[in-house]
Amino acid sequence: MRVPLLILGVILFFVILAPVLTPLDPMKTNPTLQFQPPSGDNILGTDSLGRDVWTRVLYGGQSTLLMAIFALLIAIIPGVTLGLLAGTGQRWLDRMIGALTSALLAVPSLVVALVVLTLLGRGILSLSIAVGLSQIAPCAAVTRAAVQGVRSLTYIEAGYGLGATRRRILLRHILPNIQPTLMAYAGVVFGYSVLNGAALSFLGLGGELGTPDWGIMLAEGRAAFRIAPWIGIAPGLAITATIWSVNTLADHIGKR
Repeated sequence: MRVPLLILGVILFFVILAPVLTPLDPMKTNPTLQFQPPSGDNILGTDSLGRDVWTRVLYGGQSTLLMAIFALLIAIIPGVTLGLLAGTGQRWLDRMIGALTSALLAVPSLVVALVVLTLLGRGILSLSIAVGLSQIAPCAAVTRAAVQGVRSLTYIEAGYGLGATRRRILLRHILPNIQPTLMAYAGVVFGYSVLNGAALSFLGLGGELGTPDWGIMLAEGRAAFRIAPWIGIAPGLAITATIWSVNTLADHIGKR
């Protein structure tokens, strides 16, 4: 628990304080310094255009993590709402939402994201919307299953028998009991958003080429991996550490 929390805290610390920790411009090029290996002047070396990789990793973390946060909100808010409506509403509403969710789950989430990006075009906002929309159906399904698991408990039935309203039972009894499940799955969605957002950026469907972004940096590092592996290794390790720490924390919360 402490190790992933520490790693995530360090990542957030460096990413948030990027303007303080490095005076360099992540977009400024210097062809005379291209493919410089890690040194005292450039901690993680330079890329094909002479840009400082350390600076680009820090600023790239800002855009990548911000995109993941937006995607998480886009997925969780409507997904949890639909799941709660299905789990606590009338039977016809449950069947309708369940059928809609099952139909959407039959389509791979990456395909949904690609379709949305095709319609909206490239950009961080479009990428956030695409990744977030692709996770609404799984969020709704997880929430619905969690509500149904709690709804049949004795004290919930007793509450209905005593005349408690659906809203009161939902807010006072159901939500507190499914909160660990929702928090754990939110961590999973965040990790998924980081991974798939980086993958789509790697394919050239995210932000503009050259902008500091972990996925774009991976694509840039692939082209020069044999002569300058540090260009791709740095953002790859950042993505791996972020996803591992978030998923480990989510797993710990889910077991509480």
